[in-house]
Amino acid sequence: MNQTLLSQYSFENEYHWFESQKITLPEDYSIEKNRDSLSTLFTFSDLNTYGGADLNAICERLTKSKEWFSMYDVKADRFYSQILTRNRFLRNILTSIHPNHKVGAQIRLFFELQAAFVIECMDLFKIMQALNNLNLLKNTMKLIILITNLESYLTTKPTILNI
Repeated sequence: MNQTLLSQYSFENEYHWFESQKITLPEDYSIEKNRDSLSTLFTFSDLNTYGGADLNAICERLTKSKEWFSMYDVKADRFYSQILTRNRFLRNILTSIHPNHKVGAQIRLFFELQAAFVIECMDLFKIMQALNNLNLLKNTMKLIILITNLESYLTTKPTILNI
């Protein structure tokens, strides 16, 4: 990880970033709960079934993660362009910080990881919805072709009984 990225989470800037972004942390904010949420709620694990991605599970996880993220009273997509370039490093930075040190830096990392998840989960949901709709459209087209072929066959085939 480069030093510029690490310096953004330095001790001097612990809470300054939140103030500069006009984000107020709730009074009942819990570091432990937010740390746990990264492995229980803000994760893509268990979002698939035997046949592929589980659209209902993705929708449910997205709804719950958006509800959790609402404690910050900001929209996640407002920060995504800032987070996008360093998203892959955020978990590494967080794991390099001792749980009892740099509390403000941990809170910012929780926030950024949660925001990134909400946006990426929303994108995944939209993609899976589009694929689902595409499959429905393909199946509908196949059915129309089948019915058209059947009608054509029935109109050109002589009937067995000429009454």
